[in-house]
Amino acid sequence: MHRWKYYRILVVVYGAAALSFSREFIQSPEDLVRAQVEASQVVAARYPKLPQHIYNRGLEAARNQDYQEARRLFEEALAAHFYTDESFLHTYASLLIYLGESREEIDRVADLWRKHFPHSRNPDPRFGL
Repeated sequence: MHRWKYYRILVVVYGAAALSFSREFIQSPEDLVRAQVEASQVVAARYPKLPQHIYNRGLEAARNQDYQEARRLFEEALAAHFYTDESFLHTYASLLIYLGESREEIDRVADLWRKHFPHSRNPDPRFGL
């Protein structure tokens, strides 16, 4: 009985850790993805002017084939100096090519992409123009 006094906190901590550890394996990946999406929606609703959320709305517009709205949202994110996401600049340059924009406009965005991500493994979107 005397030993139990010394080790009971350790047993409680290990028990809590074991429960937490087992919970991670019980949850399905779909539950985790759903929780991440819900958390992202909450943050986007709270901070709609964050460049990342503007970019995500632009991607959604592009998925819905509203390319002019996607371009407007991408321009808004670019105006906020959103250069931390490589896929943003690459996708925006690709969208400009798809829309048939001027070579200068395409080069401006593609050069920004190359400037901020010089070691990117993505192919240059201007390749084949």
